[in-house]
Amino acid sequence: MQANTPISPDPYLGPYLIGTVVTAIFFGMLCLQCCLFFRRTAELQEGWIKRALIASIWFLNAFNLFSLIWLCYAAMVTNFGDLRQLLYDAVNWKITVTLICTAWSNGIVQGWLVWRIWICSGKNRSIITLLGFGVVTTCCLITALAGKR
Repeated sequence: MQANTPISPDPYLGPYLIGTVVTAIFFGMLCLQCCLFFRRTAELQEGWIKRALIASIWFLNAFNLFSLIWLCYAAMVTNFGDLRQLLYDAVNWKITVTLICTAWSNGIVQGWLVWRIWICSGKNRSIITLLGFGVVTTCCLITALAGKR
């Protein structure tokens, strides 16, 4: 085997581009859902906590999509053909920001789901303890691993 075998970007950049496009499509759906939610809650006088959580989910996902597109641009335009710099030097903080935004957005959504399960289960504390521990642990682990990058 040769010592200077070139690294092919195909297995990395193709799936990344497809994932970024799919994320943008889902973000469009999220924007529609947020608009409908805020329009409906203006009429129903929903609580400010629920509105703040929805706004924070939208903001985190918007920032996540922004960092994904920025990373995609860095990978496919700025560092075109220089896969070693892409993988090791240029984009470490962009990947970290993306992972942290994803972790906290998912933590909010899964925390809301755990709260709804708690309400629907008749406020069963054993279920909520197990599920809540899983959500908090996952969110903290992803955040910690993103910081180690």
